[in-house]
Amino acid sequence: MNLNVEITSRDTIKPSSPTQPHLSPINLSLIDQFSLNAYVPLLLFYSNSNATSNPTTKIQSLTNSLSKALTKFYPLAGTINGDNLTIECNDRGVLVLVARVTNCHLSQVLSCPDLEQLDQLLPTKERDGKSLFAIQITSFVCGGMVVGVYINHKIGDASSLSFFLNNWASIARADEVVIEGTESPVYGFEYLFQRGQQVPMLMGVNEKRERLASRKFVFHSSTIAALQAKHSIDKAPAKSPSRVMAVTAFLWRIAMNTEEKQESSISNSIKPTFMEISINLRGRMDPPLSDHHFGNLSVVTTTPISNSTTVSSGSTESELVEHMEGLVRGIDSDYIKRLQSGDEYLVLIQSMEKAEEMFARGAAARYTMSSWCGFPFYGVDFGWGRPLWLTLSAVLDYKNLFLLTDTSCGEGVEALVVLSEEHMERFVNYPEIVALFGLED
Repeated sequence: MNLNVEITSRDTIKPSSPTQPHLSPINLSLIDQFSLNAYVPLLLFYSNSNATSNPTTKIQSLTNSLSKALTKFYPLAGTINGDNLTIECNDRGVLVLVARVTNCHLSQVLSCPDLEQLDQLLPTKERDGKSLFAIQITSFVCGGMVVGVYINHKIGDASSLSFFLNNWASIARADEVVIEGTESPVYGFEYLFQRGQQVPMLMGVNEKRERLASRKFVFHSSTIAALQAKHSIDKAPAKSPSRVMAVTAFLWRIAMNTEEKQESSISNSIKPTFMEISINLRGRMDPPLSDHHFGNLSVVTTTPISNSTTVSSGSTESELVEHMEGLVRGIDSDYIKRLQSGDEYLVLIQSMEKAEEMFARGAAARYTMSSWCGFPFYGVDFGWGRPLWLTLSAVLDYKNLFLLTDTSCGEGVEALVVLSEEHMERFVNYPEIVALFGLED
């Protein structure tokens, strides 16, 4: 179904109290500098659980509470400098678009979501590379509502976005107990990860401007249990992998197999494949940091895998799980201390430059996995109940991406897969994908 989305208003919401001059600028840390200057989209879908509350009342509540929330989360109302060194907390404000869908109910969208159509529920045209946050609030004729947000990755990671949204929601529902019990965000981690003057652009962005395709695959708990059981049989008595690892290994193996078919028709050589995994450092530091540390406190770590190890069997997935689990174990407090000291910084620069050169000449392939599982996005209640569904949209211009989120029940995994159009065609028609999810229309 084609959505008829009408923008009814646009406004710039500023902090209810001016940001003090001594709080600006915020220096970017080394990890911030490595992060893409790209916008991460999130959509939260809400039913009309409170029939007495009309959309206008809800929208007014959202904008009023946003202004209050920005007094604590003032960097979101600022801008990024072009030097990749600082965030200006200048109270420029957050753009808020208000829209309505006039030709369908929310239930019709949720019954068969079209990722490309859902992009209309985001402030897609407002990305200028300098602003850090934007919102679109869209109401449906049934009273349902969607809150779509963009956050610039330079200002924060998934943990930061979750922390902000839950704080904003607590203010919207006037939950004074939650508000008073919430610690204020902490900004600026240059003291933890000293910034560099020259940092190469992180790989993964679609620099060649290939036509990309995005598909969502829902792994229910029973499917995940079957994937985990294959590993348990193969590696008994080792414990089963996590649901994130099991799903990622399955997707990665099939992606490599379908990529390999393309390469084998061109050359007899086998491409090495790199898997990049984003890892939250907060709980791995010594001492650990709490979730109210707002910014980029995640690193991307990489492992090389040869396609020659890829076969269509559970044992291959087990090998991939072992590689990924080894990567995660390697990001410990000792590694973080080396990163903080600057020793690991040079290693990161060298490895990035080498990988970039390999990717540029087509000598290697790269996949990226980022998991948002476990972050309390389904707890974002603005006073109308928890979200019915949440998703990241199809506008991510990032090739070979696996982005995982929880299902609404918290037991399954939704995987957003982004590949080139040609690769996606082979991927969705791979026998195991067809068996689990059916043929692509």
